[in-house]
Amino acid sequence: MLGISQKAYTESIIKKFGQENAKPCLTPLEPGVQLTKADEPQTEEVKAKMKSKPYRSLVGSLMYLACGTRPDISVAVAKLSRFLENPGE
Repeated sequence: MLGISQKAYTESIIKKFGQENAKPCLTPLEPGVQLTKADEPQTEEVKAKMKSKPYRSLVGSLMYLACGTRPDISVAVAKLSRFLENPGE
């Protein structure tokens, strides 16, 4: 039997984005969570602050992971990718 694993890649993402102490969860996104335009930054100050965060890099890393070995996170990553232009805090 042949298997594919991206454990090292997953661990590198966790480390790269400073989530080593994040609490594990059973689902990648809580059921019923709706991300909307209201969650986006509304002021220029907050928009500028969020532009300094590596949000696009994080979402891209998660997309690669979802396509390779973690299809279970695909829906959550797709929802996050809707906010690449103007992510909230």
